[in-house]
Amino acid sequence: SSDVPGAAYQYLYDRGFNPQELANKYFIHYAPKGTVWQAATATSPAKELYEDRLLIPVIQGRHLVGYQMRRLVDLPKDPFKYLNSDFRKSRCLYNRDVAMNYLDVVLVEGVTDVWRLGPHSMAMFGKDLNSFQLHLLKLLFGFGGRGLICIDADDAKGQQKAEQLVKRLRRENVFPRGCAQLRLPEGYDPAKLPKTYLDELQREAWTRCM
Repeated sequence: SSDVPGAAYQYLYDRGFNPQELANKYFIHYAPKGTVWQAATATSPAKELYEDRLLIPVIQGRHLVGYQMRRLVDLPKDPFKYLNSDFRKSRCLYNRDVAMNYLDVVLVEGVTDVWRLGPHSMAMFGKDLNSFQLHLLKLLFGFGGRGLICIDADDAKGQQKAEQLVKRLRRENVFPRGCAQLRLPEGYDPAKLPKTYLDELQREAWTRCM
């Protein structure tokens, strides 16, 4: 793979991202068709990309644990928008190593949401937290942190899931200074909204932390 060029640059610019900034902060690269993203084993052949994708490193405890690969097109309800190398998403929070330096953090679904919201955000790789992720958050922020939950507003279930997760985090006292939902306009995820608008939504959401 190489630094982000051509079609990948255009994809990121069209969505309001700065490709060089992403490369510098999150080590994003470009993976052309044919890139081997999972080595061969005794029981299975190597896996190669069948199309160009963004290559997104997942780093935990200063160690590279795996990659996500994202399509350069957005298709409706696309089950293959992301591919994952052989790592355990259930034991990871994307951008954890940076976000743990902040007292107030935002939990989001995916990696592009982190790119938009900034260094104080972490991605859950989905709409919920498992017990390992919950315990990790409590270790990192249980001494005095605040948290916001920001789940894509693509359907009513997403918002219900956010409300349930806020209740669970409050019950477990994961964020002792409060936890609230960052509510998005219907049909949007953070990566599709301007950074300035998200900053306004965050300011409002922090006032509801309890």
